[in-house]
Amino acid sequence: MVSSKYTVLEDDWDTILVLNIWESSDDASEQRNGASTGRQIRVKVSPKHLMIASPVFKAMLNSKFKEGKGLADGFAEVSLPDDNPEMLVILLNIIHGFSRRVPRILDLDDLLEAAILVDKYDLHEAVEVFSEMWIRHLEGSLPTTYCDDVICWMCISSVFRHSPILKAMTKLAWKLAIGPICNEGDLPIPAEVITKLDEAREETLREIFEALENDFSQYYIHNIQCSTYCDAIALGVMGHELNAMNLLDDDLKRPYVGFSVKGVLDQISSSRFLKLECYRYSFDIGEERKRCANSLDRTAMTKLIDVLRDDFGGLSFDLPEPDDHHVIVIQ
Repeated sequence: MVSSKYTVLEDDWDTILVLNIWESSDDASEQRNGASTGRQIRVKVSPKHLMIASPVFKAMLNSKFKEGKGLADGFAEVSLPDDNPEMLVILLNIIHGFSRRVPRILDLDDLLEAAILVDKYDLHEAVEVFSEMWIRHLEGSLPTTYCDDVICWMCISSVFRHSPILKAMTKLAWKLAIGPICNEGDLPIPAEVITKLDEAREETLREIFEALENDFSQYYIHNIQCSTYCDAIALGVMGHELNAMNLLDDDLKRPYVGFSVKGVLDQISSSRFLKLECYRYSFDIGEERKRCANSLDRTAMTKLIDVLRDDFGGLSFDLPEPDDHHVIVIQ
């Protein structure tokens, strides 16, 4: 974590935030048992600054609540045991105008912690200048494979309304995820982002599997596509390829766990079925090579693959102002 000193921001302020720091024990046996020791940090803050910066703190310090009643009597103490104390102090320094105490660079873990607290206390506008600076430092190292960092960046870009990053990360997840998007840490990612992303992934896979099923089924009906011999070869090769890709499974249904859009499209693109040439016309000499119905079908499949590779452009926010209710749109 970022190094930070826990000091009283100003002596004459009359509100105290009580933060908990849990420290792992140095004793090996206690560590194995998950034991930890804790200590409290007490930070004096300005209630006026808090209420201006955060609607949540404003409600908390309102006279209707316990903390507000204490403030009305001249002193208030607010316990925040679940918050990351180090990051909260950084945000408090921003709120109170102590910009020299604020780090200009955060690593990804710290930026995620900042996003969680900014979302919790609705501090988007108060920290906007610094959040843009923190993101700018890290955006050159965005993940290119599907991993936990993708979910972290989806959270960060959602909280700080960074549409280009949200768009890039949701497109990456759509392309590479092998199942429903899992937000294990219950990060503040809008539910509609996860829902629309899952729907887009599943719909693309459904289109692929439906196209393959339609192509495959035409070979075991009575209509001859080209010739009995050509159709038999196409049926055998395609059946073998689909079976190798586990695409003939009767249980193949949403949410298509184990399949990614990119993985399936890559397998189809490299399959022998798309590379077959019709035996019926392969020995024509002195004539332009003819193309049978099976060849034309495979050409159509290749075109469909190319279209589906870029079928989903990612999700982005369609609103300029962070105070508005956000709308997620599919590009």
